[in-house]
Amino acid sequence: MKKLDLIIFKIFLFSFFLPGCSEATSIINGPLDPEIENPVIQQNITFKLIDQESKKVIPDAMCILGADINNRWIYIEDMNSDKNGISATPASLIRWKIKRNLSPAVEVNDKSTGVLTVIHPEYKPVQIKIDNLLEGTAKEFIIQLKSREAGECAVLCYNTWESFKEVADIEIVYEWIRKLNPDIIFFQELNGNSEESLNKFARNYGHNYSALLKDWGYPTGITSRFPLENTERRTGGNSGMYHGYIYTQCNGFHLLAPHLNPFSNGTKPTRLQEAQRLVQDMKELPENARIILAGDLNAKNKFDMDAFSDYASLNESNETAFDFDPIQTLETMLTDTYPIHNRLFKASYNVRKDITINPKSSFRIDYIMVDKASRNKCIFSDILQTKFTNKISDHYPNFIYLIK
Repeated sequence: MKKLDLIIFKIFLFSFFLPGCSEATSIINGPLDPEIENPVIQQNITFKLIDQESKKVIPDAMCILGADINNRWIYIEDMNSDKNGISATPASLIRWKIKRNLSPAVEVNDKSTGVLTVIHPEYKPVQIKIDNLLEGTAKEFIIQLKSREAGECAVLCYNTWESFKEVADIEIVYEWIRKLNPDIIFFQELNGNSEESLNKFARNYGHNYSALLKDWGYPTGITSRFPLENTERRTGGNSGMYHGYIYTQCNGFHLLAPHLNPFSNGTKPTRLQEAQRLVQDMKELPENARIILAGDLNAKNKFDMDAFSDYASLNESNETAFDFDPIQTLETMLTDTYPIHNRLFKASYNVRKDITINPKSSFRIDYIMVDKASRNKCIFSDILQTKFTNKISDHYPNFIYLIK
């Protein structure tokens, strides 16, 4: 039976989702898919995950499947690989799932491309493209993952919506973070925390080092498995910032953790003034300094205007409408990591509780940015939209991976 673990799976599904079905089969009931009148044999899109070196199968990997619909990334589903390293979804249900997650006016192209994100705590994250995702035929992929190496760095950025205020059991957050296994996390809206409580929180997922901007208002915070050195908490009028920001050094990087002004009503300092202050401070760093700046910047990047054909609808009745200047200012020194590996618009805010897509209420305003020299070191960047992240905050997290 062990040899079967290395065989490429071909799975044909028969089913009604009834109790007692075996692991190898399941049933699709016609009414579940509006386009299927009677139960029919379903073919799977199947992914098998293996270790590139040992060729062993990889269970418990986070697999997130989406599709390119009109230049937008649209969520389909997410699942973990099973004990055989297999993650699969019925091909003919994909169209139904996409339609479920779209506003009615959006048309679905049969030639749409799929995008699969795979994340595992011991391996480097990857994305793969799937051509003709909606044609309804079986597809099989073997995905070889490389082990993470010392000196590399996984970075998570997350606006917690006032310290995950809607999460009843915080243990599920710890477990989710452990699955990502980030080396550094930038948090925003750590309301109600102290240095002690943030450090206690971080130790639950293996980070022994932390820094909190302040113990009032809407503080940012950083946690890390590596020591934080020369930490400065820049707040108040002299900081030139609305919320303030943390500066620290960690694992060879200079880290900046801001949360820019959420208002566009003339409240000072404006986001542009804050971005200008951050650039001014970064110019004081040593030449060729490796920099990571991450946070909720409450501003947009022109990349999204280019990537999304109906960009104007993203800006109606929104505080951050067409506010490109702050990001353009930061990009004089830094690189926005999301466009490095993604050409589709993908929202980081506002989370839709049923993952349906409303083009007039979704925006990308959360960023992980790196110095220009680190651009080629960033081998993965994504915004993680899953069933889990759809419930615990009003923002989606950014996740990147930097090699040595």
